[in-house]
Amino acid sequence: MRTNRKYGFIGAGNMAEALIRGAINSTLISADRIEAYDIDEEKLSELKSRLSIDITTNILRLITNCDYIVIAVKPNVVSSVLEQIASAVSIKKPLIISIAAGKSICAFESVLGKEVPILRVMSSLNAAIGEAVSAFCFNEYVTEEMKEQAVILLRSCGESVELPESLFPVFDAIGGAAPAFCFMFADALVRAAVKNGLTRDLAEKIVYKTFEGSAKYLIDSKKHPWELIDKVCSPGGITIEGVTSLQENGFQDAVTKAVDAAIKKDLTFS
Repeated sequence: MRTNRKYGFIGAGNMAEALIRGAINSTLISADRIEAYDIDEEKLSELKSRLSIDITTNILRLITNCDYIVIAVKPNVVSSVLEQIASAVSIKKPLIISIAAGKSICAFESVLGKEVPILRVMSSLNAAIGEAVSAFCFNEYVTEEMKEQAVILLRSCGESVELPESLFPVFDAIGGAAPAFCFMFADALVRAAVKNGLTRDLAEKIVYKTFEGSAKYLIDSKKHPWELIDKVCSPGGITIEGVTSLQENGFQDAVTKAVDAAIKKDLTFS
């Protein structure tokens, strides 16, 4: 279902571009239904040249022009942005869609007022290729139409799940931050291969395709990951040797600590 509503993005950084690119590529939201604002005029112009969207350097004009406002700035500047738009938002009451990590709906209501419709979202960089999983929750002032239109944006960039806000810190760690963990693992495999004689180009080709195929296999098989691990591990073979080494060197513990650290940091933003 293609939408005729207009989406305004406050912030023109990586996550904003990922969502905009995903939305346009999906054809569910056309470029002329998207407008972006940022204090960095050069970044804004570059975004316009890449994606052919509307841009503005007037934040209040954005509020006037758009039905849905996506807050896509860093968590540490969210409060100052909300203070700038509070008066205009209180009059128009557009749907506010926040993708700011760690910022609760309550934090938004404390500045914008409790009668403003607010939908909180967490996505990831994978939105740019339509492969993100996005979580969302909302306050009581979000209508069914607003929710449907917001979900169009999220589904244009992948899949979406509705979650209680209390579980957002966990989602932020495994849905929002985890792509970086995957990139680290991929890079570690590539570097290990280069250390042992492969060229970097060939190592990257092999590792990246292995990641893609393994993810698809895991999804299609509908089996527990350890069932598949056991399937690959022949008695006395090379795979079980590598798996055992990962276990002995704290692979599981390192991943758990990374998730715990991300959750702890997320809670400091609330």
